[in-house]
Amino acid sequence: MLRIYYAMVPLPPSSNKVWRTSSKGGFHTHKSPEAKDYEEMLKFDLIPLRKSIEKDFGEISKKTLKEILFNMTYFLQNERRDPANCIKLLSDALEKALGFNDRRFLFREHRKVIDKKFKRGGILLQIVPVPMGITCVNGLLVIYGHHTWNYLTNDIDAFLSEEDGK
Repeated sequence: MLRIYYAMVPLPPSSNKVWRTSSKGGFHTHKSPEAKDYEEMLKFDLIPLRKSIEKDFGEISKKTLKEILFNMTYFLQNERRDPANCIKLLSDALEKALGFNDRRFLFREHRKVIDKKFKRGGILLQIVPVPMGITCVNGLLVIYGHHTWNYLTNDIDAFLSEEDGK
């Protein structure tokens, strides 16, 4: 069973504002207060998403889910922001919000929509929890069936409507 969830999240702070270096007791790098606030905000804001996924799949863990696929659309006010700089903090924040190790996250389909009307910008996440028995290869869903592998197209919606028809 595949389900698709959507969430609109604010843009994380710029990567220049995420990491801080301290020389107390030797040099070490840590997250800035702004980065920690972003993680806490997403953890709180995504409680309904986590509950929906748990309702459909049970506990969010490596026993029930193989990985989680994220398709992302960035809504930006101008071209100055580099969306790739958002991924690490967003991944860490999603790990805390969903309680699922971010090494099992697959991020793909990064699209940008530029419009001066966007005051703060944001990221629309299409979230596809991938249950055990299904995997993603280069972002393509693969189902392991009875002695056959069905390679699916990038169009998840077409796959879901095909599965509903069976």
